[in-house]
Amino acid sequence: MTFSLRTFLIVVAALGIWLGALFSGVPLLLELVGYASSLFILLTLPLAIWESRPSRRAFWTGFFVLAVGSYLLSHYFHTLDQTTNQITTLIVPGQANAGWTSYPPLSLNPYGPSVSISAPTLVPSNPANGYPGASSLPYSAFGNTYEQYSVVRFAVPIFLSLLAGGVGGAVTLWISRPKNSEQEKLTS
Repeated sequence: MTFSLRTFLIVVAALGIWLGALFSGVPLLLELVGYASSLFILLTLPLAIWESRPSRRAFWTGFFVLAVGSYLLSHYFHTLDQTTNQITTLIVPGQANAGWTSYPPLSLNPYGPSVSISAPTLVPSNPANGYPGASSLPYSAFGNTYEQYSVVRFAVPIFLSLLAGGVGGAVTLWISRPKNSEQEKLTS
């Protein structure tokens, strides 16, 4: 199976949309792209089943198996938590300066009741004013950072699942290619 220029440009555009959403800092955009990617992963199953060409069927089967496997491992068994924390800390601006003492647990719904918010480090801003425990940061400073952090932690495993799916598709495509002796029999 050879890839056309059109296919290459579609993949580059999808990668650009993903990276643009990831680094944009807009949580809603990243959630939309994350859910659309999850839907794409699930919709590759019909491609894997009903594709008429064997080489494409092999690609989509490998893509589906590795993408769904990676997705399930990351969301239900938390296999990518350390990697997700490291990537999220690099992506979210101001994460190191926001005063978070611990990372919240990964959740499928970043706004659901299962999310626990760790308290920011409290630094007395001015004890003379009668607010000895007041935070040195305004609420909006770490509230927005927490929202971005939660959404990026939700989306990074989906992106890594898409990459794993691409590798799985390429490997199964390589495995299913006809051998040289089979090609000679077909041409003669």
